[in-house]
Amino acid sequence: MKVRRVAYTGAARADIDRILLWLSVTASPEAAYAVTERVLDFIDGLAIGAERGQLRADLRPGLRIVPHERAIIAFVVDTDAVSILRVFYGGENGRRRSGRSRLIRPASAVRASSSRPTA
Repeated sequence: MKVRRVAYTGAARADIDRILLWLSVTASPEAAYAVTERVLDFIDGLAIGAERGQLRADLRPGLRIVPHERAIIAFVVDTDAVSILRVFYGGENGRRRSGRSRLIRPASAVRASSSRPTA
C-alpha cells in the first residue's frame, strides 16, 4: 500500500478547533481532548489505504466521505497526499453549515498544510 502525506485545509483545522471548543463546553475539556485525539488519529490513518469511504463525485470530483465515531471526514486523495477538506461532528449538516460550494471548490483552490492540528 502507498503511504501518502495527510494535509489539512484551513477549514478542516477550524472544524477541529470548533469541535474541541463545543465538546469542552457541552461535555468536559477531558472528553473534548479525548474525542478530538481519536478523530485526529483516525485521520492520520488515512495516510495508508486512503481510497476508502464513500466516493461523492456528485459533490466534487474525487471527494470521499468517511465516518468515524460521530465525525464525518471529507477528503480528496491525489498521488502523494490526502487533503482533509472538512470535519463534521455530531450530525452536523455540512451543506447547511458551510455551503455546498466549500466542498466542491476545484482542488487547485484548496490550500492545505501538512502539519496535524493540535488537540
